[in-house]
Amino acid sequence: MKRSRTLNTHYNYQLIEGDKKTYFRTSKCIADYMGYCAETIKKKIHNPKQQLRKYKGIHVEIIKVKVPIYEITREIKKIEY
Repeated sequence: MKRSRTLNTHYNYQLIEGDKKTYFRTSKCIADYMGYCAETIKKKIHNPKQQLRKYKGIHVEIIKVKVPIYEITREIKKIEY
């Protein structure tokens, strides 16, 4: 169980847009980045074949990962809490 004062030290999702890879801590952060609601992102995670309208013709994939934040150098999407 996570304690209330500990920092989130892992990225939980990897977003692949064509050749570009970006890491995110939560699915809500992905939704804010892409301009969708959180429910649409959850459906995309569970059904990878779903095509998103804004990204028609672009390969978009959301993968669940567990990557420590300190191992990634330049591909970080900074999140302010």
